[in-house]
Amino acid sequence: MEFGNPIVGGEDLIRTAIKSPDFNTDPESGNVTGWRIARDGSATFYNLTIGSTAFNIDQNGNAVFQNVTVNGELFVNGESVADQLTMMANGVVAWVDLSGSSPVTVTTSDTIMGRLTVPEFDVTRTYAFNALMHIDVASTGSSYVGVRVRYAWGTDPTTSSPILCEWQAGGRNANTDEFMTNRFIFDESDLGTAGTELRLLITTFSSIAGIRVEAETWNRVWVEDMGPIVPRSTWTLSSGGGGTTQYVKTYSANESASYQEDGSNRGIADCYQGRYSATNGNQYSMIGFDDALIRSDTAGSTINKVELYLNNNHFYSNSGGNAVIGTHNQTTLSGTHSSSQINDNLQQTHFDLGQAKWITIPNSIGTALRDNTAKGIALGPGPTTSQSYYGYFAGNGQSGEPQLRITYTK
Repeated sequence: MEFGNPIVGGEDLIRTAIKSPDFNTDPESGNVTGWRIARDGSATFYNLTIGSTAFNIDQNGNAVFQNVTVNGELFVNGESVADQLTMMANGVVAWVDLSGSSPVTVTTSDTIMGRLTVPEFDVTRTYAFNALMHIDVASTGSSYVGVRVRYAWGTDPTTSSPILCEWQAGGRNANTDEFMTNRFIFDESDLGTAGTELRLLITTFSSIAGIRVEAETWNRVWVEDMGPIVPRSTWTLSSGGGGTTQYVKTYSANESASYQEDGSNRGIADCYQGRYSATNGNQYSMIGFDDALIRSDTAGSTINKVELYLNNNHFYSNSGGNAVIGTHNQTTLSGTHSSSQINDNLQQTHFDLGQAKWITIPNSIGTALRDNTAKGIALGPGPTTSQSYYGYFAGNGQSGEPQLRITYTK
């Protein structure tokens, strides 16, 4: 007898989803039991074994795989692995060994010693030029000798091209050799209008003729990728002068609370946002930090970057949803608080179901905290009553509680 209520047609899942009898469907509790596979491709399992117990995902989220391919982003401790790799140095990107002895210098112009090319210069990165050379100061009497680096884009520089950097050793009264070890950190701001292929010319210069680079197997020049550009600070070298320093400070939440649409405090640790049903309505939450310390730290500063760490505990949809981020101006979160006390929906950022990560939020939020027009972070209410905004995040005192990271210069 043919089954009269088909689940699949061929290989296609006809029904919206299939689930085990004990699958928990109450998002207000947040506890997962059983399993569910939906037609949209999403799936939820309390415990999953893949192939054998050697390839397993357990109910605590611990997983063992032989190989993993990630088509999207991969996060570790809330940090994007791709972002972390971008923050790392890439090491040596160009290297030239200098063989033999160079021609002796003259006093009228630079003497060419070698060339080096950085084929794919990245204007978002910081670089270091390095040189190690044995320089023969062949003449007696007061003299100086130096190494100079000139540059051009996409073509070989000449002895009249712009200078990137130079070093000088001087005041020698005898024909004594110099062993030059030089290093110069630079980025695109040191190079005029940047191109894609940076070509460098290494020369010597001196006050008297007869100086040259001696043949050594270890004579070499190289360029390293040092990592992404960071904002430069300045310091004025004069009496009473000053400058700026960049700081990065992290602040953990010291309180949080969730509220029903009517402002009633739910008295729970999780930070809720959005509407699941008429019971609690379109919910919102407030997260508090040591706002007095933030104001003290950032007073008189320029806010360079603001980041927020959130750990999602639940979304209505298995595909996740958007955190609806704003600010609040409340000194205490106990009792009733109206949504009118929230500057809401300043940014929306997608979180996968159960995802924890750092996200960048507007600098204006850091400015508001600095200027005491905001006290902390708010989540929700949802901009509409769609259940797609319904979810909750870890609150103060829970694993993965909210954190703020502010980068500022003062």
